[in-house]
Amino acid sequence: MRPLCLLLAVAATLPLRAAEPTQPGVLSYYLDVRVDVDAQGKVLHVEAPADFPEAVRDYVERRVATWQYLPARENGVAVSATTWVRVGMCAVPVAEGYRMGLDFKGNGPGNLSSSTGFWPAPKYPLDAQRRDLGGSFTVHFAIQDDGSAKVTSIDPNDEDSRRYLGWFRDGLNAWVAEMHFQPELVNGRPVHTEMKIPVTFISRAGSSPPTPAERQAESEARALTSRECLAASLPMGLVPVAQNSPVKVTPMPEVRAGAGS
Repeated sequence: MRPLCLLLAVAATLPLRAAEPTQPGVLSYYLDVRVDVDAQGKVLHVEAPADFPEAVRDYVERRVATWQYLPARENGVAVSATTWVRVGMCAVPVAEGYRMGLDFKGNGPGNLSSSTGFWPAPKYPLDAQRRDLGGSFTVHFAIQDDGSAKVTSIDPNDEDSRRYLGWFRDGLNAWVAEMHFQPELVNGRPVHTEMKIPVTFISRAGSSPPTPAERQAESEARALTSRECLAASLPMGLVPVAQNSPVKVTPMPEVRAGAGS
């Protein structure tokens, strides 16, 4: 399923004491939220990851439960299904605690390979680094019934990348093979889901990589100047996108009561 290009202007102010850092700053997360729906698309259960603070889980689960779901179909008949809804969550510090916003990023299998929701980057092949070779690719892969992943194709995004694909192919195949997912369920049975993820290798020959502190400062500065941090998370890593999830999701804007006249 291709994710909707929709920014949800939803927010809430919560204490979030469990997540409060020593030096308050912007907190950005990706969460994979399990959603069970029946054959009519009614939400039966919503479950955010247990390792997030209770205030975050409660806010995310309440918002995701209000969205609309078109159920899966099996042999033309609507059936129950389970999908994992990917949301971006941003928390900005305010006097009362943190002001949180939410954004729909897509839905598909659940991510078991990373607690942050972002995939670790693939290793840069040493031979390609030594030769100062780079490339940009779209990696297509399929999720199997047991949650394992296998590359189906690697598409170069430009002519130079096509020429250098051979330097990166083995590493990309090995990288995807290390991923593991919770497969989506249709009528209680796991199903295959096709995924894709963009990967770019940029040679930094002769330059030193940024330090963790520099990376953190850059990420927070970008978040603070982004529209999404009013309502969602600024992406900070690689995110796979499901292309054919059996469940279709329509995020709904938060309804707020206005002051009477």
